[in-house]
Amino acid sequence: MAINYKFDKFCSIINHKDNNYVLRTRLQTDCYSSFCDEWVSKFSEETKTNWIVNKTFPHQVRYLYRKDFVCQHSSKHKSSNNKTTRVRDKHCTASIKIVIKKNTFNTRRKDKYMSDGLNSEIKVNFEHSHKINNAEAYSYLRVSKSVQNEFNKYFSKGMTPSVAKNFYEVKLITDNNEEDLDIIKLLADAQINPTERQVIQIFDNWRSLNYGDRSISGIIEIMQTKKMLYLEAGGLVEIEESPLCICIVTPLMKRAHGMPFSKDIVFVDSSSSCDQSNSCVTFFFGSSKVGGIPLAVIIHKYLTKGSYVQAFLLLQKCLGNIGFYGQKYPLVFMTDDSCAERQALQQVFPKSTLLLCAFHVCQALWRWLWDTKHKINQFERQSLMTKFRDVLFDFFEENALIEIKELCAHPNKFFADHMIKLKNRIKEWAICYRKDLNIHGQNTNNIVESSIRIFKDIVLERCKAFNAAALVDFVFEVLENYHTRRLIKFVSYRVAKPTLEYQSFCKKAKNLQVTYVNESTFHVHSSLDNQLVYTVNFKNDYQYYGCPAGQGGAYCKHICAIYLSNYAVSNSPKLSYADRVSLTILAIGKNFDYDFLKNMDLENNSETSIK
Repeated sequence: MAINYKFDKFCSIINHKDNNYVLRTRLQTDCYSSFCDEWVSKFSEETKTNWIVNKTFPHQVRYLYRKDFVCQHSSKHKSSNNKTTRVRDKHCTASIKIVIKKNTFNTRRKDKYMSDGLNSEIKVNFEHSHKINNAEAYSYLRVSKSVQNEFNKYFSKGMTPSVAKNFYEVKLITDNNEEDLDIIKLLADAQINPTERQVIQIFDNWRSLNYGDRSISGIIEIMQTKKMLYLEAGGLVEIEESPLCICIVTPLMKRAHGMPFSKDIVFVDSSSSCDQSNSCVTFFFGSSKVGGIPLAVIIHKYLTKGSYVQAFLLLQKCLGNIGFYGQKYPLVFMTDDSCAERQALQQVFPKSTLLLCAFHVCQALWRWLWDTKHKINQFERQSLMTKFRDVLFDFFEENALIEIKELCAHPNKFFADHMIKLKNRIKEWAICYRKDLNIHGQNTNNIVESSIRIFKDIVLERCKAFNAAALVDFVFEVLENYHTRRLIKFVSYRVAKPTLEYQSFCKKAKNLQVTYVNESTFHVHSSLDNQLVYTVNFKNDYQYYGCPAGQGGAYCKHICAIYLSNYAVSNSPKLSYADRVSLTILAIGKNFDYDFLKNMDLENNSETSIK
């Protein structure tokens, strides 16, 4: 098999006979082994061949260094018991021998090429026992360094091996508008287009370099290396080793703690088995005009009280004095009925009020009613559920207590005992006890529930992360970018929902009569009964209303009537210019054009002039 390539790119041909070549080149480094490997790598790319090391001779009297290579289809390192369908061993005898000679008086006298600085002699036996320019031979080629670097970039951007390979192949075809035969050769060439197995190997190497292994020590080592990068980016990270616990506050989350909403109500929920080590992830979310805003993410080992306490204490340490608008704790935590999680929150944040998600309370009761061991008549289950919902959503405490007492007196002892247990915790789940709490009208944990689904669907793409270090990267990169883009959609007038919601309230409120009492109190007459007057109280820049729809700081038509009467209202769903500025600061920081966020109505004619 003759060599039909130009060797003057990296050497000079001194002699050749048939398929045996003697080449000379200049070595200008002391790294002999690296030089040999680099030369053979370039030779492999030019000739579409692969070579493996046969022998090395590092300490010789007659020369500095020698390294021998044989074709990858030789019998070197091949098992005789190989039962795979593809047999690499073709008993090929092709070889490369590289000798780096000593530069002495005698060598220069005997070897005329030494005087020209050509101190490396390369003998190539290119007599292969197989074809080298066909599809099967191409499939055995090693991936070039440039292609490996290209795939590493894809993996750094969050692509999976499958997605990266598909993207690369499409790009390869579109960038090379050649004939069909050339496209076949291009896609068959493993140097340029890696096989699935090679892509997986590149990914494994990239993952080991960036995330370490699955051991705690490996994760800690990688995290300590990356921690400074996260801090330089404006985030906060705290790590504890035994058991492993990592608290993450991204730049957006850190800015969110500087917003007033972060001190009011925080939603907490956990998800397990998010990585291949089955780590648990606990999310903290606040409630803003545009929905949930992440405040912190904690990766920990177990869903036990001790693990939660460790995680929440680490969060306090991570946030320091900036946590929850400088208050160091939120006024309200909303969770599901996880005993370990709630006990840990109560221990670490004793000044916060813990509320139960109304949806989870109803869901748990419905499951309880359908459990046959409780002996609830099938035709009675729905009516009991309806009666409990009446208690849950009753606006008046007196009525709620009367109704729950009736349920506690039910003839079914199992149901009565269960209602007594719920009655003892009525302040945690009954809506009537939340009227004066600044919960932004939220009675469920849906904000964090939907955010966990986003994390699994969009951030992790329904796949488990490799380890906790990979999870941290996903939070800092993908989750952060998702919420940044989402906020920018709202501030750049691309989401109509806030305006539509506001217009709906305006239609209901336009005929309501508003009476000013003082700076913090207003009276609004009912639309159905003019004698019925509701009171709106302003407290801590938020509006609380005496009607069922406006409890807990929720926006209702009566508060809208105050706004239409030209009084300032902060919890309107409509985004003002100040709201857009605040949300943009939350998304990207303070470095942006503030005037760009104003509406398009002309303030003066100069704005339309061509500059």
